[in-house]
Amino acid sequence: MERIINRLAKAATISDIRMTMNIEDEIYSELENLDTKILSQKKALAQKDKQLAHQEEQLAHQKDMLRYTIKMLVESGKTLSEIADNLHLDIEDIKELM
Repeated sequence: MERIINRLAKAATISDIRMTMNIEDEIYSELENLDTKILSQKKALAQKDKQLAHQEEQLAHQKDMLRYTIKMLVESGKTLSEIADNLHLDIEDIKELM
């Protein structure tokens, strides 16, 4: 181990090698920064995916509730036109949900 440290110390005294070592350190530092940014972006993307999945789940639930409401209104004798007016939807939307 001591031999390695001595060789690195000698290498650091030679200007070309010292400059190369400094450049390598800068490159390594930039790679670490990029890696950190990538991990941060991956976490943010995973969070957005989770939020999107939750929103899709809520939308599906709302559609189910709307379907149930339409079914109940049809069973109570309401026409599609009346249901569309009450729910502020187009008749075509009502038909798609049925």
